[in-house]
Amino acid sequence: MGTAIQKRPIDNLKATLNLPSVQEQFRNALKGNAPLFIASIISLFSNESSLKKCDPSKVIAEALKAAVLKLPIENSLGYAYIVPYGDVPTFTIGWKGYVQLAQRTGRYRRLNAGFIYDGMEVKEDILTGDLRITGEATSDNIKGFFAYFELINGFSKAEYWSKKKAIAHGKRYSPSYSYPKSTWQTNPDAMCLKSVVISLIKKWGIMSSEMVGAVSSDAELMPTQQAQFADTMQAEANRGEVININTGEITEADQRPALEHHEQAPPETVGAGGPSF
Repeated sequence: MGTAIQKRPIDNLKATLNLPSVQEQFRNALKGNAPLFIASIISLFSNESSLKKCDPSKVIAEALKAAVLKLPIENSLGYAYIVPYGDVPTFTIGWKGYVQLAQRTGRYRRLNAGFIYDGMEVKEDILTGDLRITGEATSDNIKGFFAYFELINGFSKAEYWSKKKAIAHGKRYSPSYSYPKSTWQTNPDAMCLKSVVISLIKKWGIMSSEMVGAVSSDAELMPTQQAQFADTMQAEANRGEVININTGEITEADQRPALEHHEQAPPETVGAGGPSF
């Protein structure tokens, strides 16, 4: 008797992605862009050795969350990520992803965010909340973070956090802060900026139901073991297997409850090609 050859993780991933029902779910979310997104999942899984320790089906389930929000998962773009916590893959959104989601509401005229370096000064008018940034950077050392928006109706708001405040916020509110491979540890400046952007938009901006769902599904903002996406992808009701976006499990169609239809994202009226800073 010959020894059975065990499939490589990448082979299992590709086999799952090739299931007709899984292909259908990506088409439901992305229409004609589904093949490119599926190729990006394969590329990410192939290049990230830590993801190979994860169940491929669960990696795909996390990728589906990004697909629903129409956010690319290429790490170099900074819109969304799939970060492994041990062998548990988790979907998380970068600050650029939140800016993109805000732009899609069509209610923002301007959105900006960035770093404050040594040599630059920030003055805030306590009465109006307006910020004034003066001076020029004298080094590459980041000492703070700002975010700003102006709505179509003319309302504008800005927020500034010192680096000390942003780090303290992460330590207090992000359960993933101390995890060695979390974004807080690998790219803390990006997470600090993300915290300021989210704070500004949640307190003063306009949030669509899409953005509310994004915040509730972001593993960096809530305990990893509790982070779940509220909605599920539409899938065929009568045949084939379906991957559950919450658990990553694949079940036969006749063994699962009917899936709810995911709310369609609002039309991309502003910044459809992605923000540029």
